Amino acid sequence: MKPVVNQRVTLHDGSPLFGHERYGENGKLVTEFLGVPFAEPPVGQLRFRKPKPKQPWRTPLNATIMPNACMQSMDTYFGDFQGATMWNSNVPVSEDCLYLNLVVPGQINRNARLPVMVWIYGGGFWSGCISLDIYNPKIITRLVFFLFFSKKKN
Repeated sequence: MKPVVNQRVTLHDGSPLFGHERYGENGKLVTEFLGVPFAEPPVGQLRFRKPKPKQPWRTPLNATIMPNACMQSMDTYFGDFQGATMWNSNVPVSEDCLYLNLVVPGQINRNARLPVMVWIYGGGFWSGCISLDIYNPKIITRLVFFLFFSKKKN
């Protein structure tokens, strides 16, 4: 997926960020915003505390690179066996790891009302991160549709 055009947006709190458009595995255009913080970094006085919402920022955030993975041990038990090492982080690990990756089909359209899929990778608090190849959004965007279940409101 080769970057095409940087896209700048402003979040509801006024925080600016820019992502980029890319072509997915199926040749369709998507816009990605990688490493968007959803909480203050849990370091220093915030370590082992309830996450605090991220405060607005004024300098545009570069949302074109994968964020840090959360602290975890690396699986070395099976050596270089890919079935085990594929779960090891491929980005730096840090306590500063509370980020989201957002993928929008096509170009940004501020008037479009699109469905949102929230997906949290597994790992059982042991391993994994959003940057692993197995979780790459370019694969997810190959899907033609998603099926969502919802509870009827009273």
